Amino acid sequence: MEVVPRAEALRRWLAEDASVDRVVVAGSYRRGRESIGDLDLLVSSRQPEVALERFARYPDLGAVVLRGPTKVTIRLRDGLQVDLRVVDPGSFGAAEQYFTGSKDHNVRLRGRARALGLKINEYGVFRGEERIAGTTEEEVYRSVGLPWIPAELREDRGEIEAAEAGRLPRLIEAADLKGELHLHLPPDRDARVARRAPTIGPSPAPGVPRDRGPGRRPDGGVQELSPALVGSLDRPSEGAIILPLEEVVLPGDRAGGVELRRLSPGRASPIARVHLRSTPDFRPAAGTGPARGSIAFEIGPAPGRLDPETARRALGAGARLIAPTGIDEDGDAPIATVARLYARRAGATPTQVVNAEPGPPPAPRASRPTTRRPSARAPAGPAPPRPARRR
Repeated sequence: MEVVPRAEALRRWLAEDASVDRVVVAGSYRRGRESIGDLDLLVSSRQPEVALERFARYPDLGAVVLRGPTKVTIRLRDGLQVDLRVVDPGSFGAAEQYFTGSKDHNVRLRGRARALGLKINEYGVFRGEERIAGTTEEEVYRSVGLPWIPAELREDRGEIEAAEAGRLPRLIEAADLKGELHLHLPPDRDARVARRAPTIGPSPAPGVPRDRGPGRRPDGGVQELSPALVGSLDRPSEGAIILPLEEVVLPGDRAGGVELRRLSPGRASPIARVHLRSTPDFRPAAGTGPARGSIAFEIGPAPGRLDPETARRALGAGARLIAPTGIDEDGDAPIATVARLYARRAGATPTQVVNAEPGPPPAPRASRPTTRRPSARAPAGPAPPRPARRR
């Protein structure tokens, strides 16, 4: 999580230079991996020496480790290593695809290309000596008969087969998230947060007695919430709001199927935040028939929230997710950014996230990298790809 603001600061620093057409943070960061060893940045520019010089003047620079005509490796003051490659716009899509990975995904893609008499590398897609694609990632995938595949799914876990069959999911986007269902806020932040989201769900902090939770006075009576919040919440009742959010904490040695059965529909509130310290069996909690999907689990990098692999299992069992929006964070909102990456990596669609309201599909990615920011992701599909055993 700590790498998110640093990656975004580096991206902005490079994008501000007139010589830079587009910047992408590639590698495991773009794929939403939980652990990131270093950062890989790609820049589209026809003036590589100018872009590299800009990078070498980064304010948080610790040392320049390596410098060549199109690549610079630096180490930040905190020790994080960052590689920058400057690519000609005509090859940017091929480089973006190649350096995003994963290795297993790229091996499968190159094998598919060879079967068609093509060659794929970081410079483009070639038929013999002729480059036939490479300006955009869409061109690269289209050259081997596939739609564009979201970066978070590129792990050779069934995404290529899903793309071929037209079963790629329309993954959750930031614009789909419409409210925050888990907040612990002091009163002086009510108004500022209320302006950022149409739906807010106050929640008792872990360990706080239920009669001391949001909307309750110490004597057990109902207290009025801040006027800034009352107008923003969904269930006004005599000036106070209590949304059906139940926070459940399961200790590590009890986080199995037995404890999750206590969350089965009808035995707990419709939304539950569960601290899990072992790998659970989600089937008892997910429900069946009309109750399927009535239990939701928070996803994100904070302790106790679901990581991508656990979230994938929860979705497969029929549960849903809760994704923080970052309305209570300042700056780059790293928790919300990472949670969204995790949800996408798990294959979550807007309908599988409780606090999301599916809107129109995102605009198609630009056919040419003409802006300085990564373009929107576009592909849509009705269902997540079927997980395949890792090779």
